[in-house]
Amino acid sequence: MAVDTVTRHGRKNGDTDASGVQKFTGAENSMAIKIPRATFTYLTGVPRKHAADNGSGTLVTREFCAECGSGIMEYGVRLMRSWLAAQEHAGEYTYIFHGSLDDPTVLPPKAEFFLKYKAPWQPEIPNITHKQEHKA
Repeated sequence: MAVDTVTRHGRKNGDTDASGVQKFTGAENSMAIKIPRATFTYLTGVPRKHAADNGSGTLVTREFCAECGSGIMEYGVRLMRSWLAAQEHAGEYTYIFHGSLDDPTVLPPKAEFFLKYKAPWQPEIPNITHKQEHKA
């Protein structure tokens, strides 16, 4: 399975994301592993979940450890409204927080996104892809 490890700066979806990654992680940036959602399974335990509209019409679910509260992953479902009924289009990917891995050194970052939100004291990671924004 191919995985992409990315570093995201600031708020995931720009200024409209009131419940952004920055607030959830408590950090200026977060590192996450992007994997196909259907390929992930918990081997033990049942996480707690919190879901909220991120301000741009996407319902973002964040899962965290029920024992210690550490963030594990997040994923979104785009909410589309038609005049007939509300429809959901599930996102294909899950973003697993890099720090939740037993050995995070096995998956070094491949890209940095949302650099326009990067704090000026944060250096860019050399020799990877850099983008000011990122369109899913």
